[in-house]
Amino acid sequence: MLLKRDELQFPLLFSHIRLRKDQGLLVFLSCRTADVEKYLVDRLKSELSGHFPIKEVPFNTGNYAPLQFTVASDDFSSGTLYIVGAFPFDDFYKDPGAMEKDIDRFVSGLNISRDFFSTRDLKCVMILPPELEDRIALKAPDFYQFGNYSASFRDDAKFHSEIENLERGGHDKRKQIAFLREALEATHITEDKADIYHELGELYYELSDYNEALPLLEKAASLYKKTKNEKKLAGALGNIGLLYDDLGDRGKALKYHKDALAMHREMGSPQGEASNLGNIGQVYADLGQPEEALKYHKNALVIHRNLGYLLGVASNLGNIGRVYADQGQPEEALRYHKDALVIARKIGYLLGEASQLNNIGLVYRSLGQPEEALRYHKDALMVYRKIGNLHGEALALDYIGRVYADLGQPEEALRYHKDALTICRKVGNIAGEGSLLTNIGSAHASIGHSKKALEYFKEALTIARRTGDPNGEATAIGNIGLIYRKLNKPEDTLTYLKKSLAIYRKIGYRRGEANQLGNIGTEYFELGQSKEALKYLREALELHREVGYIHGEASDLGNIGLVYFKSDQPQKALKYLKEALELHRKVDDLHGEATFLGNIGQVYSASGKSEEALKYLRDSERIFRELDIPVPEAFSASIKQLTTPSRKPESK
Repeated sequence: MLLKRDELQFPLLFSHIRLRKDQGLLVFLSCRTADVEKYLVDRLKSELSGHFPIKEVPFNTGNYAPLQFTVASDDFSSGTLYIVGAFPFDDFYKDPGAMEKDIDRFVSGLNISRDFFSTRDLKCVMILPPELEDRIALKAPDFYQFGNYSASFRDDAKFHSEIENLERGGHDKRKQIAFLREALEATHITEDKADIYHELGELYYELSDYNEALPLLEKAASLYKKTKNEKKLAGALGNIGLLYDDLGDRGKALKYHKDALAMHREMGSPQGEASNLGNIGQVYADLGQPEEALKYHKNALVIHRNLGYLLGVASNLGNIGRVYADQGQPEEALRYHKDALVIARKIGYLLGEASQLNNIGLVYRSLGQPEEALRYHKDALMVYRKIGNLHGEALALDYIGRVYADLGQPEEALRYHKDALTICRKVGNIAGEGSLLTNIGSAHASIGHSKKALEYFKEALTIARRTGDPNGEATAIGNIGLIYRKLNKPEDTLTYLKKSLAIYRKIGYRRGEANQLGNIGTEYFELGQSKEALKYLREALELHREVGYIHGEASDLGNIGLVYFKSDQPQKALKYLKEALELHRKVDDLHGEATFLGNIGQVYSASGKSEEALKYLRDSERIFRELDIPVPEAFSASIKQLTTPSRKPESK
């Protein structure tokens, strides 16, 4: 009957009503068909009949004065919840003018009833067309201000059957867009035009076509401002903020989210407030400001807990977990993700369950525990397939492919990435397609297929530029630079890495900036230019520390240690390598721990300290085998050299 996003409004709606059991209550629910109205009434009665006596009152009661009639004839002492419904939708939409006198009588009588909500604790849910709700707000503002909650169910079955089931529609978003553009040409009502612009903007956004989405959302916001529909304006501003965040323009993203936040607070909409607090938290996370991110996410969590909105609580817990994961605090991250998983399962929120399973898998992958990561990602894949969520299925397949790449199984990684790519192309997920082209390129690079990898990275770059995605563009350019390193083209390598660095700096993505500084430093190291290498690596280290990205910090420390090792400064090399080792141990990253144990062992071996060298190398070998990951050849060769007895020259 309703879209999934409409269904998600029910928990908050029911919480609002239950929390006002001993007070007056006024709720507006808008829709456009009798079928949806019946569905809403059934849901209200099913959920709330154990909390209130419920009585249905038709709109035409008392000659379109249902509240006055109810007040005159009923005793409110029982705390009855009145549902004013049975609106004549067909008559209203067929010929609104024919009902004009009835509507005028209804609206003019509402202000007379406003005091009953405070003096007699009247509890009422009105189900009516959105056009009538807007008219009440304009013509009976004293009455409308008593409203405690409002929700729109515009996307009803009839509307979506037109979009999704017509030959022009189906499930293809491009066909839905064509249908809506036809509808846009046919309508002359400003509010409807705004709604269509908004719907078109969301569709293009879902397709990752940001260049098309932005002007449509801005047009919707302009029209909502013109019609003074603050609720919808706040929603449009929030969506524009999301788009700017994806575009990498975090300054504009923050502005739009904070404007939307202020509007929701002014309207007294805690759900909208919490949603925008979470969005602001995500922007600060992208900016590499984890403390600010946590502050906003935790404020959103408090609101959702106060509302009893468990779906929102689960989402906030997951967002907090991701910030802790990025900070290199896996134990905290796992605690929040697992709490979110418990709630999602408790309320039967399968999409949230799958999301948290993936998040937990990502944490275990960062910990160097690929088997645990695979278990959670494969569980997520099963849930996504169960609910028919193709976007989620592609994401889980992608994550599984990444783990197989970590395990040194690039062919298996390619199989999963290509399955995910097929799905992304099927559903029109352009951003997902670009990401998967990148991962397929990386898998080919690990096999030694550098030219094939270059083809995929360039295809990913084309998509990023076409959709106006600077973050994706910087990623693709950086990957092309790294492939040129494998092709032994240092000038091209540095050119592309520095182009990528410039884009990250322009969009303010500090973690991306730090990563490319590290890559440039590593390239100078490969070229034997130790001074330049140390300059870039130290810049990367400082920035990774500022943004709290421990894995990046550990990588930079290790690379600085290797520069000193090759510069015949073993003591300095050991200092940095051991600092890196401690960071990997701090975050329980077994793969990183094994790698740096081996590196330290090689430094000791080169320094003639065989006993120390063998100790570190043996520990490294043991962890790699426990992880079922091949021991690097350089480490195995060092162990063999240290354990092979020196042959004495034969006597003549």
